[in-house]
Amino acid sequence: MADWIRVQKSVHDDPQVIAMAAELGISTAAAVGHLVALWIGMADHARHGTVDKIHSNVIESWARWNLADGAFAERFAVHFVRNGRVKNWEKYNGKPLRLAEIEAERKRAYRRRMSRRRSGGRPADGPETVAGPEKYGRTRRTRRTDELLQEKQQLPADVFDEAWAAYPKRPNNSRADAWRAWQARVRAGADPAAMLAGVQAYASYVEREHTEPQYVKRAATFFGPGEHWLADYAPPPARMVPLYDANGLPSREAVELLGVPRQ
Repeated sequence: MADWIRVQKSVHDDPQVIAMAAELGISTAAAVGHLVALWIGMADHARHGTVDKIHSNVIESWARWNLADGAFAERFAVHFVRNGRVKNWEKYNGKPLRLAEIEAERKRAYRRRMSRRRSGGRPADGPETVAGPEKYGRTRRTRRTDELLQEKQQLPADVFDEAWAAYPKRPNNSRADAWRAWQARVRAGADPAAMLAGVQAYASYVEREHTEPQYVKRAATFFGPGEHWLADYAPPPARMVPLYDANGLPSREAVELLGVPRQ
């Protein structure tokens, strides 16, 4: 189930919402409630905003619509769908959902890294250690060992290039220093995919918080031993409020948050 969705505070004043409510013969507040319920359903089952292949009965079940069959789905398509996709979905819901997925993958990568640390940093199918003085730590050379060493030595730069392109801009941010720090972390066992996800999460954080360029972390620091890419840059969870009270009227929380008029 979706953790949260974004709803504009001015949604009850949106001309399309007002027109849709009038055409359906319901209040604007009720239309807002149905739309929010629909967006929650889409966040779980239509994460890219595409609805052209979703049956109208499914649309209306997500929207908790229980009046005339097909009416809500038809009006929704007229006012909010273009070329089979919800208008502005990427701006208002697609991007937050994608960032949530990136954050989840970054946390999984972090858990894998912690698991490797607890097991001594050795992969399950890694090299075997031969008997001998412990201070030498000799390793039996196998084909798998040679493959791992070759992978370490190559250190492909394509993931770094993508990370550098996504990194927030700041003055005096040395790409060469960042690349050296990146290489050091990869040699130490860091997952490049997790580092890239961390950059994307940090870039979204900087944009969301309107951070001035001079206060953006240097990339060499971000990829340094402090492992800043593993920090939590996700937005705080949205505050969920009831739309209606026990009498079926818009709740006080909905009035304060969305400006929904009490009728």
